[in-house]
Amino acid sequence: MVVDVDYVGKQQLKNLLKQFGNGVQLRPTYLVSSGKGVHLYYFLQEPVQLYRNREEVLAELKEAFIRRLWNDTSSIRPDSPDITGIYQGFRCVGSQSKLGVDFPVKAYKLSENRYTLEDIKASIPSCKVDLAPLYEKPRRKSTVTLEEAKELYPEWYEKRIVQGEPKQKSKKQGGTWVCNEALYEWWKRKITEEVKAGGRYFSIMALCSYGLKCGISEQKIRRDAYAFLDHLESLPRTRTTISAGQM
Repeated sequence: MVVDVDYVGKQQLKNLLKQFGNGVQLRPTYLVSSGKGVHLYYFLQEPVQLYRNREEVLAELKEAFIRRLWNDTSSIRPDSPDITGIYQGFRCVGSQSKLGVDFPVKAYKLSENRYTLEDIKASIPSCKVDLAPLYEKPRRKSTVTLEEAKELYPEWYEKRIVQGEPKQKSKKQGGTWVCNEALYEWWKRKITEEVKAGGRYFSIMALCSYGLKCGISEQKIRRDAYAFLDHLESLPRTRTTISAGQM
């Protein structure tokens, strides 16, 4: 699990390292300097399979973990945590940071630790995230054959197999629920009002996702994404550095 903490100054970095050392915060396996913040990598003992029925629980756990680590001692802006999703990608170690080619992304190993999701939950005081759904077996796909479906669901068989009709799009589009366009417009306002430096790429990725979920055309999504370019490029950037003596 990876947690991004932005707006980390020298004092905030010292605070984090001290808290990792005295056990106040869960010590990550690696700390990565991203230029204006840090990415905290918590290696797991076993890989977690991302079945659809587990996504919500994992997202809740990660949000609680982010709020635990991003606070008034670790960030200059403690009230603006960037709640990234479980599929959020981060800059590769060794690649160029947002500050340019002279400031590459660097990694620092802080421990050999590998954790379970229960360990992560236990490090969050009063965490109420229920991990039980993570141990439920995913639903199996139907094993009904076409010949059996013909007998069991004659109307469906006639429309979908014989007549070749596509899935109904009044409620679904391509197998996913179509949401009200107001959701898409809500996220556009979020980009303008709340997105901070460090969450720019994610905000546009989310815009595309919301657009697809709301049935917005690709052309409109592209226009809207490019319309945010000047605003996102204008967001302030800060720099975080780590010296050998601080490790």
